[in-house]
Amino acid sequence: YANVPYDDISNTRFCGSGWNDAIENCSIETHCPSGFSEECPGGMSCYGGLSCNVKDMMEELEASEGGGENSANKIGKHDERRSQFCGISWGDANSKCGQWCPSGEDTDCPGGMGCFGNTECYYSEDLVPTQTPVRVTEAPVTRAPIAYGDAANTRFCGVSWGMASAECSIESSCPSGESDECPEGQTCHGGTSCHLLDLIEKSNKQDVPTPSPTMAPVTREDPSNNRFCGTSWTDAAENCTLDNHCPGNECPSGKICYGG
Repeated sequence: YANVPYDDISNTRFCGSGWNDAIENCSIETHCPSGFSEECPGGMSCYGGLSCNVKDMMEELEASEGGGENSANKIGKHDERRSQFCGISWGDANSKCGQWCPSGEDTDCPGGMGCFGNTECYYSEDLVPTQTPVRVTEAPVTRAPIAYGDAANTRFCGVSWGMASAECSIESSCPSGESDECPEGQTCHGGTSCHLLDLIEKSNKQDVPTPSPTMAPVTREDPSNNRFCGTSWTDAAENCTLDNHCPGNECPSGKICYGG
């Protein structure tokens, strides 16, 4: 792991029986850096672009193995919890960078405020050794803009991975990887063929805003209804689900779109 950059997408690939299962149970043991499902236990597949990062897990493991009060910090330097702050809205939390809420719970926040993640704020007080734990009392250092290669830029909402890729827009972006950011009936999918920064750049170049592109109506007989991702034709046929649907012939790393 030492020679792999933090933002490399291979750090966000984990095994699971489904996308949500891979997120909820991501661990060093379920890491599948190659993107191929052959690395996973029976019945599981490898999913990429998750909100988990194996680098953070390695830091926490090293910290826990160090033991004692003077060991390394329990929260890694790149842990997404460092960007969680209180506010009356995400914009308020992002602009003020006031109260840090590492647990992600609204109960950590004063005055009826909520805890919001994935802000541009960064809590760094505990990275400097002190004799007494210190709670941040002023605006922490603001993080640099998200790198182009950050996996968060490829996460979008949709009823399936294929639809998330085909109908991606700035509005359907879900950088945290959590499905709570998506409309009802949709989930957040990572490692899509879309890129948030490209969409933003395209939008900025347009003089007049235009609606997000939508797919043309599809009839029941349309061949695209029969296309599914898999490591082989047999795998695609045996595991055809909404999550594996690939109407635009696009699949996660290690899989190919079959059918039609």
